[in-house]
Amino acid sequence: MPRPSFDDFAGESNDEETRRLLDDIHDTPTLPSAPSSRWPLFSLLSRQQRLLCLVPAIISSVLAGGVAPLMTLAIGKSFDAFSEFSATHNKHLLIQRISAAALQLVALAFGSFLLSSLTSFMWITVGEYNVLELRKRVYASIAARDLEWFDAAEDQKDTQGPVGAGGLMAQFTKDTTDVRNASSLATGRVIEYLTTCIACLILAFSRSYSLTLIILLAVPVLVGIQFASQSVAGPLLATERRETTVAATLVDRTVSGINTVKAFNAVEHEQRSLDAVLSRIESSVWKLVAVWGLTSGLAQFVMMGMFVQGFWFGAHVVRTGAIGAGDVMAVFWACLMATTNLQLCIPLSIQLAKGKSALAALLALIDGPEIVSACRPQPCRGDIVFRNVAFSYPARADVPVLRDVTMSLPARKTTFIVGSSGSGKSTIAHLLASLYKPQRGSIVVDDGHVDLCDLDIAAVGQGAASTLFDMSIFDNVALGRRDGAKAVTRADVRAVCERVLLHEFIDGLPDGYDTVLGTGAASLSGGQRQRLALARAMIRDPDVLVLDEATSALDPTSRVLVFESLRRWRRDRTTIVITHDLAQIRTDDFVYVLKNGCVVESGLRADLDGFPFGVFGDLTAEPVMPSHVQQPRQVTLNEDAAGLVDELTFTSRSHPFGSLFFAAASAISSAPSARTRVARVASSQWSPNVTGFSRKRTPAPWRPLSAPSTVLTKPSGLPFSMPSEKVNFESDVKVVCEPPSSDVAQQLSILDLIREIYPLIPRKPLVLVGLVTCLLSGTMTPVFSFLLSRLLFEVSTGAQNVDIINKYGIIVLGVAAADGLFMGLKYFIMQGSAMSWVTHMRRVAFARVLKQDRRWFDRDREGGAGALARVLITDGDDARELLAGSTGQLLVVTALFGVGMAWALLAGWQLALAGFAVVPVFALAMAAQARLAARCEIKNKRAREEVGMRYYETIANIRGIRSMRFDKVFREQFDRAADRVLVTARRGAFFEGCSFGVASGLIYLAEALLFYFGAVLVANGTYSYLQMVQVLNLVVFTVTIGSQLMAFTQRIAKAVHAARDLNELLELPTRTDESDGFLRPSLDGPITFHDVGFSYPGRAEAPVLRNVRLEIQPGECVAIVGASGSGKSTIAALLQRLYEPTFGAISIGPNRLRSTDVNHLREQISVVSQHPTLFDATIAENIAYGSDDLSLADIQRAAEAANVHDFVMGLPQGYQTSVGENATLISGGQAQRLQIARALARPSRILVLDECTSALDDANQAAILETIRDAAVGRTTVMITHKVPVMKMCDRVLVLHEGRIVEDGAFDDLIARRGVFAGLVRAGEFVEKKE
Repeated sequence: MPRPSFDDFAGESNDEETRRLLDDIHDTPTLPSAPSSRWPLFSLLSRQQRLLCLVPAIISSVLAGGVAPLMTLAIGKSFDAFSEFSATHNKHLLIQRISAAALQLVALAFGSFLLSSLTSFMWITVGEYNVLELRKRVYASIAARDLEWFDAAEDQKDTQGPVGAGGLMAQFTKDTTDVRNASSLATGRVIEYLTTCIACLILAFSRSYSLTLIILLAVPVLVGIQFASQSVAGPLLATERRETTVAATLVDRTVSGINTVKAFNAVEHEQRSLDAVLSRIESSVWKLVAVWGLTSGLAQFVMMGMFVQGFWFGAHVVRTGAIGAGDVMAVFWACLMATTNLQLCIPLSIQLAKGKSALAALLALIDGPEIVSACRPQPCRGDIVFRNVAFSYPARADVPVLRDVTMSLPARKTTFIVGSSGSGKSTIAHLLASLYKPQRGSIVVDDGHVDLCDLDIAAVGQGAASTLFDMSIFDNVALGRRDGAKAVTRADVRAVCERVLLHEFIDGLPDGYDTVLGTGAASLSGGQRQRLALARAMIRDPDVLVLDEATSALDPTSRVLVFESLRRWRRDRTTIVITHDLAQIRTDDFVYVLKNGCVVESGLRADLDGFPFGVFGDLTAEPVMPSHVQQPRQVTLNEDAAGLVDELTFTSRSHPFGSLFFAAASAISSAPSARTRVARVASSQWSPNVTGFSRKRTPAPWRPLSAPSTVLTKPSGLPFSMPSEKVNFESDVKVVCEPPSSDVAQQLSILDLIREIYPLIPRKPLVLVGLVTCLLSGTMTPVFSFLLSRLLFEVSTGAQNVDIINKYGIIVLGVAAADGLFMGLKYFIMQGSAMSWVTHMRRVAFARVLKQDRRWFDRDREGGAGALARVLITDGDDARELLAGSTGQLLVVTALFGVGMAWALLAGWQLALAGFAVVPVFALAMAAQARLAARCEIKNKRAREEVGMRYYETIANIRGIRSMRFDKVFREQFDRAADRVLVTARRGAFFEGCSFGVASGLIYLAEALLFYFGAVLVANGTYSYLQMVQVLNLVVFTVTIGSQLMAFTQRIAKAVHAARDLNELLELPTRTDESDGFLRPSLDGPITFHDVGFSYPGRAEAPVLRNVRLEIQPGECVAIVGASGSGKSTIAALLQRLYEPTFGAISIGPNRLRSTDVNHLREQISVVSQHPTLFDATIAENIAYGSDDLSLADIQRAAEAANVHDFVMGLPQGYQTSVGENATLISGGQAQRLQIARALARPSRILVLDECTSALDDANQAAILETIRDAAVGRTTVMITHKVPVMKMCDRVLVLHEGRIVEDGAFDDLIARRGVFAGLVRAGEFVEKKE
């Protein structure tokens, strides 16, 4: 017998019990903080990888770094030869010694080419191996986290904002990129440059330790500058990372909930939210580049200033004869090379700082607790027992959801769990699926022989438990294959789809089972999504199946048939059904009844029915209907009704559900229920007439159609696409011009791309100042080299003219100051302006995206919302380099080449031409390398994007993945994507490595040519020694700095591709379907559909609506009913102008919707969607969403009307409680009631309620319906529903079947007609049998 029910048993007044439970609940885990003192950059590499990759790369860098010091020896010998020639004038000896030095430089050129190429290739490979292991470990750690961590991440929104899947993906992508850059070429170059610096210093000390020490006195100052820079930049970098994550989250949530954003006119609200975050990012970056600009400018000045003191002291020791001129020149060149290489480490130190910060954050994820162990499914033969289980969700640890729950779920039986909304039913499913762990009590499986996490279980239900992925229908269903099972065939998938009544719909699609669903399967109805999830569960065939409202979105007929099919499939298997639909429960089914988190009743259905005053009796009692609605007469199974059932004779071909109908009907009729449900389906004597669409206003005469079907088929010869149709006043047909494909957009050259995005650059005068600063910074190198050559000449000739040395020393010091100033300003202005430019582009692109019609979001774009977040945020960061680095560096090199070549030609054209002979070789090599780099970069970019999207897909769908035990499948997919990145990157590493080798080798070749040809000119008397030194320095400095441009080709290619992807969003049209219409009339007339036809984008051959004609009078409450997929929700979408009709027209009163301003229209419509869309914000913010002028009192009144105020006030933070991303922190019924509150808070004329009570129990449904009845006074109300009580409260019912209105009338009249509607209703209605 069932236990008696007492309301105070689990009431909220039991404070002592609540406190006891809360005391037993552990503290929720928090996100681990990033370690700040450790940086094991290569600690993730295996021992084999370290020995075979890292160690050889380090050795290669050391050897490459040792080449440059050898050059100083050759240069020192050359200057010694020139010095002796000035005394002996022995031409033959000069040419002989210079030739030997030139040959050494040529040998060094080839050695440098080979070593630099090999070093670059090896370090790129090391970086890719390192980040490959890092990606896999981070993914494994994140995928293994308990859901408490995800709840904490989603609820972690201080002053910055929420962090969701999009933000975590952007952070992961940015951090792994920073680590890859730091652990590849950046580390290799630092080792190489430091080796060169140390080797040069050793050579300098060997020649003259005193002169070397004088020159290097400023090194401690450089170290202090760098230390101060890192200290200030660290917090700013962390702020930028955090805000970037928030920005990506906002983009992701907005695009994912675009229907709600548009329906509530919240586009401007979302733009303002993103603008605020982007402004904070921009502010942080401006501060950051100010620090780094000041650092680089001071460092440049200090390093250049070192030579002034060095020359002054060097001149002194040469005059005293303590050191020879050749030794002084060797020390100068060695120190110059040492400081130059140290200078090259400055930008690399910024990369290393970013990599250090990123690695610390990623290591924190890896080092965090891995709560969920790997699942090893084991067979379950015994019962599942809950023993005194208590639980509360981590985000609301002080609100218990389950209280001392004890229940036994018997093996090989079907057990039902019922209760009101928020009673804890879905939490039971979460615990069974190991999504969470109970804070107190235990769950024992098979007497402890099977661990709960190893239970072979699958959960299908509402929300995440029915997640479909961005792949084909076949792949989505086949995803359920068990580990080690044979491959899933087409026949297998077809068989399970037939069992859930979905095959004919899929077969009618143009691509059939190969149809790609897109992100979230948005083009499918809720019922179709649920049936696909059930088909996938059938493929998996788990030992334990949990069905959590798994058929709530189905029409009554489909609900009966699908559930009975599930019963047959799960015969003698452990099945737990969580439901509000008590009609699914037979008399011999065992039922647990929950209330306020406690099991208050349990027993067989027959026993519970015998206790009518219990909680279960309250649930089965028919809800109180609005008083003005006349109750339909109760139909009993008398002789006439029995005769009607007998008349229903079908063949499997004539009935839309085929032979499955008979098996299900047989199961229904033979079920030993106290109340028998009879599916009355209309006779098949009526046949549809849909050979074509009427394009005229006057429709064909109405005729009834055949029995309802969830199958949407394409009639032969149906002319639906009308490319040549002209717009006229009778129709809203519009010719749609598709934008050019992305392939065309990617053909833009760099100049064309810059021309396209130039108008979007803000603060153009400041950018102009930055460009001029770049030119001035480029001119400093030739000026410095010219002045340095004069000092070198004076010192090498004995340093007798002290006044000249002092004069030029002071000038060099001034030039060093100017060089430092221009370098710092260049970095500050260009980097800051680039950030402002990217911020502006992000704002414009985001606004363009939100202006697009809903159909644009349905286009086949890989990645969906996550991809848009990646383009706007991640690609935006990469695009900054186009203006900040690429454009600025091009101007620097242009100025350097221009001034250097002109000056060198004027100073000595013969030697200048000889030196610049390597320029054509350099240009050809750079052009070839740029083309190869562009090809490699686009492949690398797409491969890395796939990794990011796999990461995003897992985080966004973690609950669905866990519920179906898909962890291993998705990890394998991620690992394969990560491995493809490694393969792609290694192919491009060789070409990128060669570019560094060519750049390095050309410098030595140029010096060899210059010294040899200069010796010839000096020996022949064409040049003086001073003239030769001046020209040589000009050419060497010009070629050296210019050759470094090749190192930027990869960065330029990356920036260009990122800017192209971002530019695609900037080129989106501003003239859209939504932009049509400017009238703002009073929308108080009847809603009229004039012969409306519609098909979703990409599925023109699968029409959803066909010549729909309907009229809804002002103030009328109308129900729209029909089978799943019949087009009910599509009518709601068309009424909001989320889509435009393919043909036909919609009007309200005399006003066509296409002529009406879309924002004005949506202000008059309040919507409750089929799938609750709540954002990761507070309850108050969700209710007030899109309405900035609502007060807290208004919000509370709306919540009271939606019967959710008491629930909210029972939360510790009340209306400031966060609901989590996708409302994961509240139940489905609670989310639905919050949606209703949001709709009621708006003073609209029209209410559109799409399955607004599908997740509610009967008691809450009755309260909501009473609220809607009151709210509907003076409003036109459209209710899309499958529930009979909702239909009964409406003035009229419109029946949709295969895209057409087939019946129209009051509820009682349609029942009496015994047509399509009667068949739908009675399939889900209890009929009492007379004794």
